[in-house]
Amino acid sequence: MILHVDTAGQVTCLYGEAINLASLGKLTIRRASHVEADDQGHWHADLSPVGGPMLGPCAVRSIALAAEAAWLNDRLPSMASTLKEEPNFDHDRPNDGTADLGGLVPSGLAASTRS
Repeated sequence: MILHVDTAGQVTCLYGEAINLASLGKLTIRRASHVEADDQGHWHADLSPVGGPMLGPCAVRSIALAAEAAWLNDRLPSMASTLKEEPNFDHDRPNDGTADLGGLVPSGLAASTRS
């Protein structure tokens, strides 16, 4: 899991469960992409929710997910301000260890913290 931290202390990442992201502060979670199969069984990663391209076709879903994660991780630092401005979900929950919170996910969600 790669955490991008800006000079204001905002953390942006691709969702993963390696750490409890709720421990970093209040989270904003945003869908970053959709990974789906076409009618011929080829997989595509649609990154249009964050202004990105359509990746694929890929023979298997895991390759589409890996391409999606690589594209998102390469661009996360420059996407942080967009994620703050247009969140899909805003979680203002206490850190009770039960929330499913995250970052830009393969088929995913973008999360960033706010102080």
